[in-house]
Amino acid sequence: MSRKRTALLATSAAFVIASSFAPAAMAAPSVASKMLTKKEVPSVFGTAKNYDFNVTSPDKAIWPCSNASGVTLYSQPAPKNQPVVDIETKNGKTYTSVTEHVYEYSNAKDAAAAYTSLYAGSKKCDGTTTAQNGTDTTSKITETWTTGSQPGASYQNFYVMNQSNFQSSTAKYNDKTSSFTLYSQAGNVIIATTAYVNPQEKFTPAEITAVSQLGINLTAKWAK
Repeated sequence: MSRKRTALLATSAAFVIASSFAPAAMAAPSVASKMLTKKEVPSVFGTAKNYDFNVTSPDKAIWPCSNASGVTLYSQPAPKNQPVVDIETKNGKTYTSVTEHVYEYSNAKDAAAAYTSLYAGSKKCDGTTTAQNGTDTTSKITETWTTGSQPGASYQNFYVMNQSNFQSSTAKYNDKTSSFTLYSQAGNVIIATTAYVNPQEKFTPAEITAVSQLGINLTAKWAK
């Protein structure tokens, strides 16, 4: 569920004039300095390899989950500024990635209100759905979503966890993937910190703890 963006803050009249010539180039470094780095990827997910930072083509909505047919179960409008870092890792025979997706609002009040709506709406994710895979009558996809919160953290948060099971009449195509996203909020941002593993049936307690702590650490950078 990767998404990408930028923010630009002018602190003086001279900076405003200069930024009119190359705003994206001047904004990106300061934004990138707040984002997830390779060193911060939890070791439980392997060794960080490919790094991708993007500040363009923002998503128009925040959608934490979808059913087995691909229909979004809940969504709400997203702000324009959405910087994203996606890091692929080398983790044995699995494909693993860790992502930070920041939703940057114009002020803290708007961010807090958006978080409250997102938290309430995420409850629509809970449950299991099964559907046929497109026109293939011999296969099916089962999606299970679970939501909750991590108590005792420095910033308000909740998680959305997914288990996806693809079953085919051809055994070699069977597949199981899992993901865990911690949504956290502080200042004028909401941050989605996600880890995705394929193949894997479900997240382990150690993986859940790792993503949760990472999400809180990343949020602290934006709260300053």
